[in-house]
Amino acid sequence: MAVHVHFTPRDATREDGVRRPRVGAAIIAALCIIVVLTVLSARFDGLLAAVLVLAAGGGALGLGVSSVRESPWLSHAVSSTLLHELHERVRVQGRMPELPAGWRVESVTRAADGDRFSGDFVIGNRTDQHRFEVALVDVSGSGHEAGSRSMLMGGAVSGLLGPVAPQDFLPAANDYLVRQNWSEGFATAIHVCVDLADGSFSVGSAGHPAAVQFHAATNLWTTVDGATGTCLGVLEGQNARDYPRVEGVLEHGDALLLYTDGIVETRDLDLSEGLAQVLDTIRALPTSVGSAGRVCEAARSGQGDDRTAVMLCRD
Repeated sequence: MAVHVHFTPRDATREDGVRRPRVGAAIIAALCIIVVLTVLSARFDGLLAAVLVLAAGGGALGLGVSSVRESPWLSHAVSSTLLHELHERVRVQGRMPELPAGWRVESVTRAADGDRFSGDFVIGNRTDQHRFEVALVDVSGSGHEAGSRSMLMGGAVSGLLGPVAPQDFLPAANDYLVRQNWSEGFATAIHVCVDLADGSFSVGSAGHPAAVQFHAATNLWTTVDGATGTCLGVLEGQNARDYPRVEGVLEHGDALLLYTDGIVETRDLDLSEGLAQVLDTIRALPTSVGSAGRVCEAARSGQGDDRTAVMLCRD
């Protein structure tokens, strides 16, 4: 398929004499950054190499998004195509890995006001035969700004999830976000690591709403309390002690629900009341297929906020 791009003359300027931004130059510069850091990363092993390449990719993505959104010199068709590709990349990035028989995970994100991009994102990784990790992150802000920041941070989180020990994941994500020095530079996050052999799990949180567990034996939901830590990007030098983890076990028939504050937060209800009302909508079939989507549909914020739900079930 042929794609036609219309460029302005090389010496084109605005009426006020200020030179127009060069979209092509920005993209070429971003690609050069990727090449240079990829070559440099070959001198290092493991996580450092991954972080270098992810940093380059994040810079390229930021330049690309900025160029597409701010430049009137790219044709509308090309701009729409690039934004669609970025949207698809985010969707694929949030796809959950296949779990062994007896386990099922669902992840659903609904952007505020039907936008393509959300400040929420989910990354899942099955690091070996028995270990599954999932991180749910809610980046501050709204609209395209929050969406572009979530895409950048999603690349870093994807590189950290698995290579980094579970207890070090949130401190490492915090270090990354502190270094970005964004004007609205914070995010909440919750991280779960599950042993798929025996159902044991641990949860760590960075200012995020607590996970809730469904107990098949009693047919009740309980809050997984105790995983408390500061939001990501607020304080420097945080370590594993600053993000205490809580342990539990998912028995057969149990489920673990992760969600963002858009699911339960309203002006007239506190989080616990909002959560109780949402859980009441899935009480009849709490672990059935599609339960994550039904949680998003029952969100107390309606369409005005990003909403994400992740449901992990053990059959």
